[in-house]
Amino acid sequence: MRRHWYLGLALIAVVAGMTRFQYLGRSALRADELNRYLEGRSPVSLVAYWRDWQPTNQMPLQNVLAMGVARLFPEVNEFSLRFPGAVLGVLTVLILAGWTGRRWGPAPGLLAGLWLALNPYHLYESREAYYYGLLMFAATLFSLYTLEWIVCLRAERRALSIRAALLWTASAWLLCLSHMSAWMYALVWGLALLLAGIPGLPRAQRRAHFCRLALSGLALLFLMRRWIRDAIGEVSKVGADPEYVYFGDSFANVAPRVLPMFLAGYNAVGFALLGLTIPAALFLAWRWRATATDSRYVWLTGLTLVSVGALYAYVGLIGGGVAKETFFSACWPVLLVWAPVTLWKAARALLPGQAPRWTLVAAAALALILARPAWFIMRLDGKPTPYHQIQAWLDRELPPGTVVVVDRWFEPWVEMAIYAPTNVVVTFTVPDEPYRQFREGDWRGVTQRAFEQGTAQAFLRLTRNHEEQAGPWDFPARFFARQAEIANPEALWLRRTGYAVMSGLYAPNTNRVVAHVFHNTDADWAQRARAAGRDTLLLFDVGWGHLKPWRPPPGWPPELVQTLWLQAGALLERGHGFDDLRALGQLPRPEAQRYLEQGQWADYRIAGPHARWRAYNLTDRERTTQLHLTAIALSGPVRARLDDQTLSFPPQLMVTRQVPVTLRPGRQEIALAVPPNQFLLVLRATLQP
Repeated sequence: MRRHWYLGLALIAVVAGMTRFQYLGRSALRADELNRYLEGRSPVSLVAYWRDWQPTNQMPLQNVLAMGVARLFPEVNEFSLRFPGAVLGVLTVLILAGWTGRRWGPAPGLLAGLWLALNPYHLYESREAYYYGLLMFAATLFSLYTLEWIVCLRAERRALSIRAALLWTASAWLLCLSHMSAWMYALVWGLALLLAGIPGLPRAQRRAHFCRLALSGLALLFLMRRWIRDAIGEVSKVGADPEYVYFGDSFANVAPRVLPMFLAGYNAVGFALLGLTIPAALFLAWRWRATATDSRYVWLTGLTLVSVGALYAYVGLIGGGVAKETFFSACWPVLLVWAPVTLWKAARALLPGQAPRWTLVAAAALALILARPAWFIMRLDGKPTPYHQIQAWLDRELPPGTVVVVDRWFEPWVEMAIYAPTNVVVTFTVPDEPYRQFREGDWRGVTQRAFEQGTAQAFLRLTRNHEEQAGPWDFPARFFARQAEIANPEALWLRRTGYAVMSGLYAPNTNRVVAHVFHNTDADWAQRARAAGRDTLLLFDVGWGHLKPWRPPPGWPPELVQTLWLQAGALLERGHGFDDLRALGQLPRPEAQRYLEQGQWADYRIAGPHARWRAYNLTDRERTTQLHLTAIALSGPVRARLDDQTLSFPPQLMVTRQVPVTLRPGRQEIALAVPPNQFLLVLRATLQP
């Protein structure tokens, strides 16, 4: 029997390892994981990172772990960042399965092990460089150690030894450092351990038990004082600022999803398992005599139910009506042990002598059911945004030099800074989060004008930003002639079948799972120009960089950045710049502030040594037109060549140069050459009659 159990445990290890390590680096990093990517590549030491940690609603243990491990690899990438989570995920499965098999036998151990190894929730979190894989590992160690000591207290009538109390304190500290949502869980289990010593222990042992746990509690308070202070400040923000919100879904939406999602999914399988487990537990409660002798199961049942209820109350109260399924992760390990053990005990009571056989059949059936969602989780291209596909599509389908505006202003300098296309530029117009900023900054109006004026040529819709409050935005579909859809098929399948873990995947507008690109071809732009009465068209092509200095670039003096913002804002509002730099200092303060606010969000093209435009003469005869080039030389005077003409730009003064160009019918290139050691920012380039 023992040999068979070891073979079963080896099978569980293989399944857990394959599902957690295969294709581990395939999926693009999402926003929260990108923090680990930047941290892993930074020169900051782990000690300094821990010491200087700033966020007040999170703790840096998982960050430090991911940073430290990733730096051991030749490269900090998707695989190296997720490696610690995958290792902890396998260990979590093996510890829980091994403990279950040891305490209740090979059949429930195998059922629990395969259930754990293929569990969609844990599999997904194990393949992320984020908090919850570590949290479930820490909860596993803490819960099993606490439960074993509760049973020992009752059976052996002796208090925790000093060594045991130290180990319990260490496990509780690890759990509390993994995530703030685990604090209530640790409190519930700590109180259970404390109260378990009241009946049955001799007076001297009871006194030692209380003293050691009290000292453990004080030690935990001392070790956690920094994070407790931060948590109190974070909670006070919710009460002091009515517009301060946590990111997440409403608690009312999350609450019914947690238990079925933890068991398998928010679908028929998850509810079926829940529907089997709860009646089985009620049946065992009714047949109390059959379970009362198993004190370990009795305590496991009671603590699972109480800790789940406590977490619901804790998250509902502290979150201010906002929650995520992941906030309940501390109770996942005991729930995923209690459920199979409960089903096993009920089967043994109902089918004496046949329970092992039917339990193995159930384990095989459940493994077959969960194998497919496990495969789709392993094959996810994005979580949920398919950045690899978006990057490839933009480079393949859009002309070089295209500026693409995305509907989430964090994207160009966070996610899509890592997964940036090489031939086109992804940028934003003005900030659009939170909703107040979206409304006050007139995001839709500013973005619409960017398309109409030609400063941006395509629109990437990822989030449908604030459509719930502001209504659908149909301008891109009306303005652009073409629309493409870039889907994440694995995420769509998980969403459709209810195995998706992230609540955002269930948004009714397929938020981030399906991206849309609205764009025009050159022929479409030419047709629009003709409809507007223009007979020429100018589009940026190869050889251009892009810059949006909404925050000062490293090494730029603040005065230089303000000079740039002022002149860009004035030109965008008035249509012309200044005669000299002295005029900037003579601006009235309200006017200067207005120019600064507008110019801060301007986009520039950086002219390279071989920059090109695509120019179109939409008539059937040769004609001469004027190219108006508005640009600024920041690092010194620039002498650029436009075909055979020389253009001079004085330092730090934004000027517009007019150059006659002769265009033959159809398409041709216009070349602008800037010496390699000179720096020219182009704000605007147009062809005028």
